[in-house]
Amino acid sequence: MADTVKIKINGKEYEASKDESILQVARRNGIYIPAICYSDRFGAIGACRVCAVEIVGMKKPMLSCAVKVKDGMEILTDSEKAREFREGIVQEWDKFHPLQCGVCDKSGECDLQDVNYYLNITSNPKEEEADPLSVPNKSIHHEWRIIHHDANLCIACRRCVTICDKVVNFGILAMAKKEWGGREVDTKDGKPLECEFCGQCVSICPTGAMSSKLFKYKARPWEMEKVRTTCQFCASGCQMDLNVKDNKVLRVTSEDNTPNLANLCNLGRFNYSVIEPKNLVLDAYINGRKTSYDSAIAEAVKVLKSVKGDEIAAICGSRGTVEDEYATKIFMNNAIKSNNLDAVASTHIAKLYKYLPKGVAPFNNVRDMEECDVIFAFGGDVANEMPRLDWQITRNVKLLKKSKLVSAYWRDTKIDTLGSIALRYEVGDELKFLASLFDALSAALNVKSDALAGGNYEIAEDAVKALTEASKIAFVVGQEALERPFGEEVAKALADLMLLFGDKVKLYVSSKYNNAYGSLFAGAVNGFDTYGRKVDGGFSVYNLKNLIKDGKLKVLLLMNADLYELLSDEDAAFVLENAKVVAVETYMSETVKHASVVLPSATFAGVDGHFVNIEGKLNKVRKALNEPNKPAWKVIADISNLYGYNLPLGYIKELVDKASFELEGDLSDFVKVNLESATFEGELKGAVVYSKFRSGIFSSFGEGAHIASSEAYLEMNPEDAQNLGLEDESVVKVEDLGALSLKVKVDEKMPKGVVSVPLWYEGSNVYSLSGSFNNLFSAKITKGE
Repeated sequence: MADTVKIKINGKEYEASKDESILQVARRNGIYIPAICYSDRFGAIGACRVCAVEIVGMKKPMLSCAVKVKDGMEILTDSEKAREFREGIVQEWDKFHPLQCGVCDKSGECDLQDVNYYLNITSNPKEEEADPLSVPNKSIHHEWRIIHHDANLCIACRRCVTICDKVVNFGILAMAKKEWGGREVDTKDGKPLECEFCGQCVSICPTGAMSSKLFKYKARPWEMEKVRTTCQFCASGCQMDLNVKDNKVLRVTSEDNTPNLANLCNLGRFNYSVIEPKNLVLDAYINGRKTSYDSAIAEAVKVLKSVKGDEIAAICGSRGTVEDEYATKIFMNNAIKSNNLDAVASTHIAKLYKYLPKGVAPFNNVRDMEECDVIFAFGGDVANEMPRLDWQITRNVKLLKKSKLVSAYWRDTKIDTLGSIALRYEVGDELKFLASLFDALSAALNVKSDALAGGNYEIAEDAVKALTEASKIAFVVGQEALERPFGEEVAKALADLMLLFGDKVKLYVSSKYNNAYGSLFAGAVNGFDTYGRKVDGGFSVYNLKNLIKDGKLKVLLLMNADLYELLSDEDAAFVLENAKVVAVETYMSETVKHASVVLPSATFAGVDGHFVNIEGKLNKVRKALNEPNKPAWKVIADISNLYGYNLPLGYIKELVDKASFELEGDLSDFVKVNLESATFEGELKGAVVYSKFRSGIFSSFGEGAHIASSEAYLEMNPEDAQNLGLEDESVVKVEDLGALSLKVKVDEKMPKGVVSVPLWYEGSNVYSLSGSFNNLFSAKITKGE
């Protein structure tokens, strides 16, 4: 191959790509070269210089992270010249580095320790010659939340600055000039850290300079057992390690060799305390009174047997394991003899997969987005809905420079800072926008169809050109748009758009529910059977209240589904008051407090099982803790067995052993779309949005989420705020169907005439404003005290 060269490393010949650096070739072939500032997550920085190697024929050592291989190149990774060069650098670091390894949290996994050991540095003439009075007095940022920064331990590798900029795309850190004469890592404006609190800086820091306040002084790395599992906070499927000591998770880490490249968000990295016993259902209850587990099982069976099978329905919360949801399906189908089963995945992803076009693959690896020369992000704030997608888009556009980005949403978002082709529409006007886009694209592609017509938006020519000329397009679809009151029509419109491009499309549909795709796989979703096979629809969560009101539904079985996450407070209370509710639940909630029967179940850290992620992969969930509660599927099995049907556990094993979807697109022609737009009363339109710091009400219980973002805010445009006499932190009453008291956050990215409120902040159920299964409202705002 023309792009392949042959080189020698330490006398042995290797093949390499011209695009590779010496360091990359060495690592790929198991050859160790110390490198402290380099990371596969963002590439070379060239700051630490300890990766220097000797290249035969060159006078001085060269940085292996920065030098690309050339044919015939001969490299010595451990020559005397290279070692001397490295030793000089490390000795300079060691010169003023505090000798506090005995109490440093990084001790045992510190890159600086490792390189000292590798170079066998046992003494340091530079340290011996240094004047103790010349030690600079560097900053320690005690005032930062969650993250502790001690500049005295920093070696200025710039890893944290680089990952914040090139991976997270937040860019709040910089090497700032300080009074002592040198530079330190600090925020660009010198103010206390205000960011996404993802902890990427902590994870990438080679020393103890950046550390987690939540973990500080808790344990040594070698004292903890690392258990690889799958994150429970969204459908990304991020692989992470629960670090366990004395049956308690003390921190969460991830590795570079994971599909998520060790990247975790605030919830994944810092919200592990959500599984502490104080947040869990630890007892069984009958009508709010504690009872024994066996008594509650008996009561559940009694309730279920008190009505006909078609008067019972089950809802899966798309948060439990595949095993949990499939056990619920088996029980409903075979014991209750009913197909009245649905899952929360019905509110978003199921709509689009119902209309999946033929030739469009249902699932794609997130990393395979790198094959796409254009990314079309529509209908949601991807950074808040699914950070892993946000970071992959950033990787494509900013780091690898492989893709153009077309961003279609009702406001500017974080990904627009990447230099997107920004297409904007009025909030609630998704369908007319999609119709306009379809018209523009179909005209450019010479395709004739009136299936999606009637749009009134002008589409930028550069967006049309980018999309029509693309060889591969990543369609990144937001959960928010699919959850509009007209979300089914949005799904049809997106299907029509994808039909224009066929197999050029790589589809990624966002979900805040960690096992939404597992619900499809287990056949727990209305309109889908096991392995994601499409079937005729039946019971739907959308009909829940009306079925109860009409007396057709009398008993509801909940599988880790909190009604107050799904419905308005009023509707949730109606369901709990007018139907017998049997709840198999892990976390405490208002649903638990008012259900007829409550049966406790283990957390994801206390079970072996599987989640299915956005890529359609069956990811393992591994037991890390010994918990008192059973896995939810065993609870269902206990109910089923007493009911009179011995739930065949072999069926569950058969499902997960197969581990592959049978979901295929079958839409071959454009589908007619009914254009609907939201109607608003008054001057202010309201949108219900997602926050990166919440993934259900239960996520509020964790330290990481609570410290980063303790309460919901009403976001609004500066001009709207000024007209109402409001500013940041003003307290207002927001009214539509119901009312909420919220603080104001003024944001210039918000369009004039639009306000937004995030979901799932404890005590602020936004569905009480908009109504159940609706994420739009008319906002009447009055100033509070």
